[in-house]
Amino acid sequence: MIVTTTPRLARAVPREYVFRVGRLLPTRVPLEAFHLWRLSARRVLARRQVVLYPFVPLMRDPRGGRGLLTDLGAHIMEDVDTEKERRDLRAAAYFIAAKRFDEGLLRAVLGGVEEMAKTDLGQKLIELGEARGEARGKAIGEARGEARGKRQTLLRLLRAKFGAVPEEVARRVEAEADIARLDALLERILTAASIQEMGL
Repeated sequence: MIVTTTPRLARAVPREYVFRVGRLLPTRVPLEAFHLWRLSARRVLARRQVVLYPFVPLMRDPRGGRGLLTDLGAHIMEDVDTEKERRDLRAAAYFIAAKRFDEGLLRAVLGGVEEMAKTDLGQKLIELGEARGEARGKAIGEARGEARGKRQTLLRLLRAKFGAVPEEVARRVEAEADIARLDALLERILTAASIQEMGL
């Protein structure tokens, strides 16, 4: 099976591939091409075709965006063995889904760009988007830069107000990518009497 991204490519794929090894008779392998947008998301998920999961958001599905993305997230959790592979697959699905769905829906179902940026694959896709000058890549890069700036500010304020910051707390701050949470911590530092009250 070959999956293509345009109907023209699907029509251009030959119906079979013929090859010969040494003096053996030719081997014929039938090929079937599918245009990605015509594949049934429900069928791909039911057959556990994990290799196609990142492309599921672009497939046909009668349930609408939220149902499709929710089912995709559940299948990734069930069908993929390691946590790293799950995170990378979710990141790939997120970036492909961004071609079709708005940021609010993606954030609600798959998590925000900050979560995707924590994965190896997400980092590579962000860098690729930034290098190509794509708007979403730039937006993600800007969000990542904003989060980094807020983390640095939070650490400076913690040191200024409470003195030495425990290494474990500093690590948690450095790992935080959620801008809304960082904003809440920056507000909390104004009234907190100790690092413990910060909830870090």
